[in-house]
Amino acid sequence: MIGQIKIFGPIGKYEENGKLEGVSLLDVITQVKAFQEGTQIAEVHIGSPGGFVDEGDNIYNYLESLKKQYVVNTVQDGNIASIATKLFLVGSQRIADQKFDFMIHNPWVDPGAGDSNHQADVLEGLLAAEENLRKFYSKTLDITEEGLKPLMDQETTLTAQQLISLGFATTLKANKPVMAMKKEEKSLTLLQRAQALLKNIKGEKIQALDMNVTGPDGAAVVLSIDAPNEDSLEGASAMIGDQAAPDGDYTAAPDEAGMVDVITVSGGKVIAVTENPSAQLPQAKEIEARTSNLEKNVAILIDSVNALLEANKAQKAEAVSEAVKDSETKMEARIKALKDEIGTIHTPKKASVVYAESVDKEEKPLNRPIAVRLKEIEERKRKK
Repeated sequence: MIGQIKIFGPIGKYEENGKLEGVSLLDVITQVKAFQEGTQIAEVHIGSPGGFVDEGDNIYNYLESLKKQYVVNTVQDGNIASIATKLFLVGSQRIADQKFDFMIHNPWVDPGAGDSNHQADVLEGLLAAEENLRKFYSKTLDITEEGLKPLMDQETTLTAQQLISLGFATTLKANKPVMAMKKEEKSLTLLQRAQALLKNIKGEKIQALDMNVTGPDGAAVVLSIDAPNEDSLEGASAMIGDQAAPDGDYTAAPDEAGMVDVITVSGGKVIAVTENPSAQLPQAKEIEARTSNLEKNVAILIDSVNALLEANKAQKAEAVSEAVKDSETKMEARIKALKDEIGTIHTPKKASVVYAESVDKEEKPLNRPIAVRLKEIEERKRKK
């Protein structure tokens, strides 16, 4: 999604006929704050003769800071001069329009009334501003200060091709031609004939904008929109051949800036036109590459974590097995100790059996009850 920032008019606030005019840093910040959620590209549209250098520097620094969150591109939508040229150079993609002028020069100021000290201070500040702007151009455009100084001294207006060759612009705005489309009467409906007749009576030309697009079904078609230019598509009739265009989204090919127009048609009319970045944008390709690398790294990280978890499970299982074995060994030792202890405690039981057997050998017959025999043996012992 694209958020637009418009810088039209002088840079910095000033009073004109009791009303504040010009574009300030606060105006730019307010526009950025109005961006919709999900905005990825900040598109700065500029048409300005320049203005206050300090305010221009502040706006430039703010726009530069937005690159941490957005892709920042600039578009020329009017004459650009003076400090406004610095704002234009903030864009990663800088789209110039050959219909408008682009002029660089040295900063200037009206020193006003004052003594020599005041004039000296003004001159010192002016020279510093001139040097700073020249150094900025030199660093951004990779042109020596010696090459820039005479251009700025002369207040040089650059052509579209010079903007490209010197590096001020990265591309030129595509100005799509408006083509007249003749339609045979036999292919027109009665309403269309009436509309054509009315236009002819008014001296108007039957115009339509033919666009090569991809239709809702994915097929390549030529969409004819009854509009004089690309800025007045909404509300216009949309045709494919001699039939009203089916409802849906029609996607145009990316322009030089890598932007794609999506034209939404309903009921044979254009109801919306949206502009989106295509995969051909360098930033989009970079984002795609980074996303792909991130996905790969995440996958590797997940595999590593799973491997650690499995290793941990194996270690835990081995530890549990060792603990069970140790417990079994201790239990067996304990059981053996208990058996030994039980055997010692009941040794007299074994002795009584031997004693009973010795009694049986002395006494006859052996078929008497054991209790009787034991009682007799005890009686004999007592008598002895």
